Amino acid sequence: MEQQNWRKYIIVFVSFSILFIGCKKETFFPANTHISGHVTDRCTGQPVSNLEIGLYYANPGSNRDKIKTTSTDSDGNYTISFYASNGASYTFLTGRGSVENIKRGKSQRIDFTVWSTSNNLSLSLTTVNTSPQTNSDSIYVNVSSPNDNTYNFHNHYLGQTVNVTNNITFWGCFPYKVYVNWVVRKNSIITNFADTVTYTNSTPPTFALNY
Repeated sequence: MEQQNWRKYIIVFVSFSILFIGCKKETFFPANTHISGHVTDRCTGQPVSNLEIGLYYANPGSNRDKIKTTSTDSDGNYTISFYASNGASYTFLTGRGSVENIKRGKSQRIDFTVWSTSNNLSLSLTTVNTSPQTNSDSIYVNVSSPNDNTYNFHNHYLGQTVNVTNNITFWGCFPYKVYVNWVVRKNSIITNFADTVTYTNSTPPTFALNY
């Protein structure tokens, strides 16, 4: 009988040890870091309500494991408490912006801004080889924005008249400018071009490159 009781104790101890090892300290130990703050729209300056904020473990090799979530209230305020390991780094992800390099601290205030959902801007860029010459005809396009979003793509048309559309997405505030640079090669002659596309509202403009 006594031997059976010892076996039960051993099973319970092993089970608890496995559970303890499998749990992240961020979710198992009492909170030692408390963060509050205010979230505003980067373009309008207005509070952002009902925004989900995900807290992620951001150290190398962590694959940004989510620890917990919180949401802003009707005035754009939020609070979140969690256990932070000493020396670890954490990240807020919202889908409309992020806050990096959050550290352990008893009481912190972190205010930040996010993009407006209405300002997820798209650009339909169409390239057309209107007068094919040789199989080496090609166009190289670089699209950049003031927010350091950069897109590069290369279309090789093999001497055919081809219409190719590339859909590109940016975040920005109106008026918003996108810079387009392209390099055309025909008959071994290379020519550089540049232009600017300006957004005045959320309607996606269409930009055509005929060469």
